[in-house]
Amino acid sequence: MNHHDNPIFRNLDEAQLAGFVAACDEMQMSAGSEVIAHGGHGEQVFFLVSGELSVRISSTKGERELARLAPPAVVGEMSMLTGHPRTAAVVATTDVSLLAMPIESFRNRMADGDVPTMKIVCNMAKVLAFRLAELTEKIMELEAVVPQDRSAELQKFRAKLLSDWST
Repeated sequence: MNHHDNPIFRNLDEAQLAGFVAACDEMQMSAGSEVIAHGGHGEQVFFLVSGELSVRISSTKGERELARLAPPAVVGEMSMLTGHPRTAAVVATTDVSLLAMPIESFRNRMADGDVPTMKIVCNMAKVLAFRLAELTEKIMELEAVVPQDRSAELQKFRAKLLSDWST
């Protein structure tokens, strides 16, 4: 995959993209390898170049796959942005090629006002905002079809989700 095809790198010129990619570590992982451990503290943010990843969570009902990712994809971005533990495990379902940047380096680049990094963060924010909009739409659909007590619970959750700007 050409890095220019990755929407996360949108609006980066050749030199900016080359500089950012050079600051990343290129990694190859075999199918079955754990890329991210659920609950762990993030050390790196990963940009999927080739292969396929499975995003998984474990609960009392067992392990559940949330998504299958193919390039272009980013994993580890939520922990990088929030500093919170990883919300899911990510496992390579095929051999994968990744670009990995240490979270501390990424945060330092943001703090220094590094233009390519700021463009990437803006692109991540755009993706996360679209996901929030889709989640909101789905919650509103569910509010209309679930029992009244669950609908009220969903309404409270939606209100908190959309109004809480604290971190």
